[in-house]
Amino acid sequence: MRVSRIYKLTFGPCEHCGRTGSLFDKQCGACQKSRRRQIERLERDRERARRLASRPGPRMGPQPA
Repeated sequence: MRVSRIYKLTFGPCEHCGRTGSLFDKQCGACQKSRRRQIERLERDRERARRLASRPGPRMGPQPA
């Protein structure tokens, strides 16, 4: 069976799990979705940390000498 050139250019093994996915971002849909969730979680955590840091009050953690 001949595979068209366009198919080869647009689909290939996912670089994360090896399933067939788009070559454009080298990931299959499942990995894209989990990556997106991971990025959103990181942004949420960063935002929470910034809010906590800007809140006045006694600071926990390493005290400056």
